[in-house]
Amino acid sequence: MSDEYFYDPVLAQHLKKVKDRVEWILQNYDSARNNDTVLEFIYMRKFENIQIPFVEWEKIRHISMETISRVRRKFQEQGKYMPTSRYVIEKRKRAEKAFRGTINRVDV
Repeated sequence: MSDEYFYDPVLAQHLKKVKDRVEWILQNYDSARNNDTVLEFIYMRKFENIQIPFVEWEKIRHISMETISRVRRKFQEQGKYMPTSRYVIEKRKRAEKAFRGTINRVDV
C-alpha cells in the first residue's frame, strides 16, 4: 500500500477538528467522496494512526456500522438491552436533552 495512507503526525496536529480532517480527505481523495467506508478507512489511518491493513478492511467494508448502531438504538428505545455504564446513560441523557432543546414545536 502506498505511504499516502499512513499516519501523518504533522497533519494530524494541524487539523484537530473532525470537520477539518474530513474536508481534507474529501479534497484529496476522490474515492472518499463516493464511499463512507473509504472515508473512514483513510481517516483512521491518516489521523488516528490505526493501521488496519487494507486487505482486512476490504473484508469488513460491506458491514454498515450505522445500521448496527441504529438497530441497537431501536432496541433501547423499546427498553431492551439498556446500557450498563452510568457514564453512558448520563451522556446519552445530556445529548437527548440538548437535541430536544433544538426542536421547534409546531402546533397542529
